[in-house]
Amino acid sequence: MHAYWALATTDETARAAIRRTTTALSVERAVGGAPIRQDWPHLRLTAMHTILRAKFNQYQELADVLLGTGDGRIDYNISSAYWSGGTKGRNWLGRLLELVRSEIVAQRAGFLP
Repeated sequence: MHAYWALATTDETARAAIRRTTTALSVERAVGGAPIRQDWPHLRLTAMHTILRAKFNQYQELADVLLGTGDGRIDYNISSAYWSGGTKGRNWLGRLLELVRSEIVAQRAGFLP
């Protein structure tokens, strides 16, 4: 959440405040009324994909947990119709986790660098 919102805002003061936070709620407070990039709706999926890829490349134990889900659908559920699944959600976070999972499999098989 920290990286996502730090990339979303154009305000350096808000970015610094985000870096100092320790919880998801405090990130939301830090970003508050800060200006969001006008092109953010077009960049946010790529930003989240990049963040997830970095996270799972950095923390191999988390990558192993993700790989433990096999090739099953990942239905991520939070209070966002955009990021979550469920009956009406778009489940973008679940889809991105599935994509990162497949990239990890390909990397470990020597198919991707």
